[in-house]
Amino acid sequence: GVSGSLAVPGSKSVSNRALVLCALAEGSCRVSGLLHSDDTQVMMSALKALGACAFEWVDNGDTLLVSGRGGAFAPAALPVPPCYLGNAGTASRFLTSLCTLLPGAVGEVELTGNARMQERPIGPLVDALRANGCTVTYAG
Repeated sequence: GVSGSLAVPGSKSVSNRALVLCALAEGSCRVSGLLHSDDTQVMMSALKALGACAFEWVDNGDTLLVSGRGGAFAPAALPVPPCYLGNAGTASRFLTSLCTLLPGAVGEVELTGNARMQERPIGPLVDALRANGCTVTYAG
C-alpha cells in the first residue's frame, strides 16, 4: 500500500474564524496550519489592538498560541487607534460585530480599509446589529 501525508495551505476565511473563536475563548488555544496572509495579519493586529487576546508563535513558528480573554476586551491604548484592514472582507465583518462587545468606556473604534474595502457592502450586517440595539455609524 501507499501511505503519506499532505499539508494543504490554510484558508484565510477559516484562519480568521479560528482567530476570533480563540480570542473569545477564555484561556489558551493552540492553532496550527494558520494561513500566513495579509488578511490574517490585519485580523491579529486588530484583535490585539482591541485587547481581545495575546498572541505568541511557538513550535518554531508552526503554531500560534492565542490567549483569549473570554470576551473581556481590554485595549492597551485609549482611544483605540484606527484598525486598518486593507481589503480583508472577512476581518471587517467579524470585527464590526466584535466591536459591539467592547465596554462603553472604550468609546468609538474606527475600522477602515483601502478604497476597495470602502466600496464593499456591509449594510445588512450593520442593519442587523442596529436592530439588536448596537450603535454603528459610517464615517465619510
